[in-house]
Amino acid sequence: MFSIFERDLDPNPANYVPLSPVSFLERAARVWGGRTAVIYGDQRFTYAEFAARCRRLAAALRAAGVKRGETVAILAPNLPAMLEAHYAVPGIGAVLCPINIRLDAATIAFILRHGEARVLLADRAFAPSVREALARLEADAVYVDPPYNQHSYLANYHVWESLVRWDKPEVYGVACKRSDVRRRTSIFNSRPKARDALRRLLAGVRAPLLIVSFNDEGFLSRADLEAELAALWGGEARLAVLEIDYPRYVGARIGIHNPRGEKVGTVGRVRNKEFVYVLSRRDLAPLLSRVVATRSWPFPLRVSACSATV
Repeated sequence: MFSIFERDLDPNPANYVPLSPVSFLERAARVWGGRTAVIYGDQRFTYAEFAARCRRLAAALRAAGVKRGETVAILAPNLPAMLEAHYAVPGIGAVLCPINIRLDAATIAFILRHGEARVLLADRAFAPSVREALARLEADAVYVDPPYNQHSYLANYHVWESLVRWDKPEVYGVACKRSDVRRRTSIFNSRPKARDALRRLLAGVRAPLLIVSFNDEGFLSRADLEAELAALWGGEARLAVLEIDYPRYVGARIGIHNPRGEKVGTVGRVRNKEFVYVLSRRDLAPLLSRVVATRSWPFPLRVSACSATV
């Protein structure tokens, strides 16, 4: 015999809503948007601000190709970024895999492999462990796009960097470069060190298919780069290259300016060639040529096999 409090009260949207961190944050931002949600040192975020940060991270993950049901791993201490990941990742229907920061590289690699992580978010403090863990992983394909000369990706193309750092950085110059890159450098931005750095990076890749993007303004000449690539896999690498002719980066089109913002000097060249190398143990140039021929492209594109020797 049902009581009056049980009769006609089967679960429905009016009386039964499964608890979810996503819906919790949505309601908190709507009802208590001005209240403090996060306190970390001197940082303070209201629920409205915290929800906006989580949405931006969710959008960044979706833009990176993360789909519903896929795994996003994170290696970080108890920072705001860790908390945001706990809302942003389920917000796009993905699965969050937090990794203990005390684990060694071998265990981290096992977790990434076993959990089939699509993306790894990692605090820079754990960069050595992350590099060693990633070197233990194998992939179907790896894409490498290193800085090719003294120009910093973080300075010239910082939209993604600013997005994933959830900041609105101080900038300088007409091109609005991040000011903090003046204190942050990459070994790839050093002419004497770039070639050896690239060689070590490529030697650590474990994949049957490797894609490398480079530029005709790079520290390495085309011949030197192709010699490095041809030496991979004991000299068995077969190279195909897509040559893309396109207008030079936006800074060249803006022109050369002094610190006061006044335009000075002239730009030496306004076009570049981007080289996209596809490496495998078999000749993929015929296949790439057929793929390129299936559609029209907004820029000149040519496919050829490379005959570089070690």
